[in-house]
Amino acid sequence: MLIGQKVRIKYSKSKIANDIAVRVGDIGVIRGIKFINNQCVTIIVEFENHTRLWMFREELIYLNK
Repeated sequence: MLIGQKVRIKYSKSKIANDIAVRVGDIGVIRGIKFINNQCVTIIVEFENHTRLWMFREELIYLNK
């Protein structure tokens, strides 16, 4: 995982809002990481329309640059 690397949204681990669910299958770019409770690492993904979501590592498919 690298900042700037392209990823595809594979699925979501939890129940999610419809506006997030429609992103499954979309390609975004990793813009950063976020720590939750100082233990869990999540990935911040940005899409073409500048929407940013944080996702768990296992919810992403990492694509070659």
